[in-house]
Amino acid sequence: MSRALRSTAKRIAQKLLGQGDVRGFVRTQKLWLSKKLYRRPIAIAELRQQLIDLGVTPGRTLWVQSSWNEFFNVPMRPSEVIDLLRDLLGPGGTLVMPAFPIDQDPAKVFLVDRAAVYTGLLCEVFRRYPDVRRSIHLGSSVCAIGPNAEFLVKDHHLTAMPWGKDSPFCRLMEVDALMLGLGAGFNFMTALHAVECLLYDEVPYFRTVFDGTIRYRWKRASGETGEHEFMNRSGDIRCPQP
Repeated sequence: MSRALRSTAKRIAQKLLGQGDVRGFVRTQKLWLSKKLYRRPIAIAELRQQLIDLGVTPGRTLWVQSSWNEFFNVPMRPSEVIDLLRDLLGPGGTLVMPAFPIDQDPAKVFLVDRAAVYTGLLCEVFRRYPDVRRSIHLGSSVCAIGPNAEFLVKDHHLTAMPWGKDSPFCRLMEVDALMLGLGAGFNFMTALHAVECLLYDEVPYFRTVFDGTIRYRWKRASGETGEHEFMNRSGDIRCPQP
């Protein structure tokens, strides 16, 4: 479907539904339906075994994207889910989550160790855990804890592209990380944007999804400060049909 046709379809849907945020409206309706269909509580032991079956095992590096709204039938707090994941990974494993700041105004100083995230309740609770490391990036910051945490996050503020070489997203591949969606499906996996960056010079279309750069200042709780400039992504990853 072409971009023009998608735009037309979106305007029609907004008019028919009487909603400006069509995606948000659809998500709300899907959640309402899920609560009606999936009423059986999920026991903690059952969730634990399902995670093990999916490959959440000792020593792994695990990338998690989540939607806490989908945990309506799981009797656990966000911190308990995080602790369960860390227990399964063990001391040799590394847990990683997105930590994209709510406030991405480049005119303000990005407070790396204090800025809240918009990537979900689980991610915000994880960000506040002791010893969690956060990468310096105004648009696509990442939090991690474990043996691979430093390697994953240390150079994000030195990269020209948000998900390109030396970013946490490309380094997830280097450590053979497992990607897990908890209430968030494949379409929500941010690491997929690494393809746009890695093939930027080879696929002409990927060059059209970036427009200009964003420059900002950052500061850590330790007092360390700096500046970073990265390429701004503003286009649609979906290539138009010929």
